[in-house]
Formats: sequence, structure tokens, C-alpha cells
Amino acid sequence: KATVSVLYWMGQGQTKEEPIKTMNIEKARKGELARVLQSHLEKAEKVVGDPGKVVLVLDLDETTFTVKSPEESTFGSAVWLADIVEEYQEIYLRNGMYDVQPAVLDMCDVLLGHIPVQPCDTELAQIVENWQDRGATVIAATARMNSLSHGTQQQLKHIPGLNFCDQNPNQKRISQRLNSIWKPQWEGWPGVHHEKGIWFLSMANKGMFLQALLDPDRAAVFADDTLGHLITSQESLTHLPYHSCVHYTGAVDECKKHHSRAKSSAAMAALLAKLHHAGDAPLQGIIKKVRTEPFLRLWVDRNVAAYPELLPLHGALKN
Repeated sequence: KATVSVLYWMGQGQTKEEPIKTMNIEKARKGELARVLQSHLEKAEKVVGDPGKVVLVLDLDETTFTVKSPEESTFGSAVWLADIVEEYQEIYLRNGMYDVQPAVLDMCDVLLGHIPVQPCDTELAQIVENWQDRGATVIAATARMNSLSHGTQQQLKHIPGLNFCDQNPNQKRISQRLNSIWKPQWEGWPGVHHEKGIWFLSMANKGMFLQALLDPDRAAVFADDTLGHLITSQESLTHLPYHSCVHYTGAVDECKKHHSRAKSSAAMAALLAKLHHAGDAPLQGIIKKVRTEPFLRLWVDRNVAAYPELLPLHGALKN
């Protein structure tokens, strides 16, 4: 019988009760992610008897890393991304356009690599290294689109010593397994993509993906800031002898606490102005597409009065 536990990871000072009563939930304070992962990795090893059969799966945004100073700006965080998509989706619909998310994600790939991040737990890199030295597999599984791979790799350079296992997996076989148990909810889904130990899932169901990825002799520990991903994993990984899910909300709670559209817009304006002045090639590519994909022009039009450093970019977008 599979051993299943789900830990509900609470940020310091959070008191909201978790409404899902059927799950084994452990509330813990912010700053103890590495300690709890260590505990469950040890439990996983005891069950399978071999650290080489243990797999640690980490989400990226607000689980592995988060923005450097959320109290100054949440620009670049998952909280900022959700907010700007929601704001501009309404504008798109009012103007007879449809899904803004692909355009926002294209912009993210230009910007993310320039946004400094910090580890959600200062001891996380050491935990990862220690278990890799013992033969365990440590990978990342992010909902990010394939197109964000470049920006993601640039962000990880801000966290020295954190490396995922690049084991050259059989992507075709794993994709076939996933396609047999899960169907995307929209046309044109790009599929999953692996690069340097990171799986870019393009919004695929994480639980179903892990079911397709993990062989039945493995023991898995999965950490994520999104409870829904953990619920689907709990349901999907019963073929394993052991799996545990860590719900870490410390970083996302911090971003929600400090999020301000004005502060995020100021940070985004400053970075866009800097990249435009430097002739950044990826940004120039977005500018050239503005007639068919107007998100950047709309954003600059709405913010140039508040942030005059955008004036040169505003002019370029009008030409």
C-alpha cells in the first residue's frame, strides 16, 4: 500500500484554516522548507531502501526561488504575472481580442532573466547537493511555457550551487505516457519540454505528468506552492511505494502581502527602458511584432505618462 502524506506549508503569521479535510495537513512556519524536505526524503529512502530510487521534484516560482525584495516590488513573481494577465485580459476582450497570456509570456521571456531572484530557503541548494551526491534524482517541474526556458536558466544563475539532474530523459516516451492519460484543454498546446533538469510543462496537469514520468519503483517528494498541483499528485502517484507533497506558501504569501501594481509597473518600466536603450535583441523582436501582438504597446501607452523613461520606447512602438 502506498504511503501518502501531504504537508500544508504556511507562511509565518498565516492562520487561515485549510478547507480540504480529507488530507493530512501539517502547518509550518516560513523558513523551514529545507528541513521538512530533508525529513521526507529520509522517510522516502527508508521505504525503498535505496537513495538512488528517491526523486525530489521542485516547483520553481515561489517554491525554489522568489523575487529578491518583494517588499520593494513583486515584479517577476507568479503573483505579478497572474495580476497583469487578469488586468490586460479585460482590456483585450474590450478591444475585440482574445487570449493575452501568450503575449505576456513572450514578454516574460525577455524580462525574467534580468530580474534577480533569491532561494526560498537558503539551505535548499545544500539539501539538493547532498541528496544528489547520494544518488537521488532532483528535478524541477514548472508550469512555465517552453518559451520561458531561456529566462528561467538566466534566473537560476542567481542561485549558486543549485543544480538539477540533467539525465537526458526519453522525452518522446514520457510525452506518449502523458498523452495517454491527460488531454490538454486548448488547441495548439506545445507539449512538455526538458532542459538541464527542468521540465517545462506548459500548464499541463502536474500530477498526471509525474505519473507519466516516475517508474513504479521510485519514491517521490514533491514541493509546490499551488495546492491544486499537490492534490492531483496525491491522486496520481498511488502507483509509487511512497510519495509526499509539501505545500510551501511562505514566498507566495509574502508576494501577496506586498504586491502593488504601481510598484511592479515602476520596476517593469525601468527595466524596459534600460533594455531598449541597450538595444536588447529579444526586446527588439517584440517591438517588431507589435502590429500583430499589441500587448507591449498597450502597456506602454497606459504607463508612459507615469514613467517618462518609457518615452523612447513609446516612440519606437509608434513607428
